[in-house]
Amino acid sequence: MRSLVNYCFDVRFQRPRVEQIRSRMQTIAFQEKLKLSKEQVDEVIEASNHDVRQTIYNLQLLSMGGNCGEIQQKDCAVNTFEAARRILSADTSMMEKQEMFFTDYTIIPLLRAIVEPLNIHWEQMLRAVLTTVHVIVNSLFCCL
Repeated sequence: MRSLVNYCFDVRFQRPRVEQIRSRMQTIAFQEKLKLSKEQVDEVIEASNHDVRQTIYNLQLLSMGGNCGEIQQKDCAVNTFEAARRILSADTSMMEKQEMFFTDYTIIPLLRAIVEPLNIHWEQMLRAVLTTVHVIVNSLFCCL
């Protein structure tokens, strides 16, 4: 790769944001005589993982008589670090955590083993601070 760096330009692409896709998808939905709310259009965009082609395809399915509830999430490749972040997130369901584990089952346990003691350390420290605050508050009210 290092030999190519001198001859190539590294272009980074980002997925388009929902706001960037929404207006065009609403125009397409209107032209197809679909009555979709802004939230429903956003849901279609999120389900397709911000893929414009997949979003247009889902709108086409809806225009042919499909149901908005039937749109399935697009299968997405998740890198190891994103999987580790999701596993350690409190917002992720247990089922998603189990799926993320198999993204790269050779390194995910290692990443978790590195990060989890740090989380426990912070929890213990926060508990100690909370206990200290309770002691101070109780001592102040006892003196009054």
